[in-house]
Amino acid sequence: MIRLNLLTAWRNIRRNSFYSLLNIAGLAIGLAVGILILLWVRDELSFDGFHKNASFIYKIDSHVGSGASAQIWDGAPGPWPFSPASRSPGSQALSASSHAGRSC
Repeated sequence: MIRLNLLTAWRNIRRNSFYSLLNIAGLAIGLAVGILILLWVRDELSFDGFHKNASFIYKIDSHVGSGASAQIWDGAPGPWPFSPASRSPGSQALSASSHAGRSC
């Protein structure tokens, strides 16, 4: 039964070679893109996961503007981490880092 199904599929692939190639290429590209998206999501979710207190690490972004001119920047202005307003009752320690124009 399986042999007969495979033989029929092979005949259809040979008879309609252009559409078969188009379908197989589409399937391959779709699977490759899906795998790349899954790898990217896995990388994003594992950010700082190596640290023993990973659940206590937060990253601060700046949301500037609104509407069509809205921008999201990595980090916050320089003095923010050291201001009294940044000290929330639950924070134990603060750290600031800068990549000074370098892309990370």
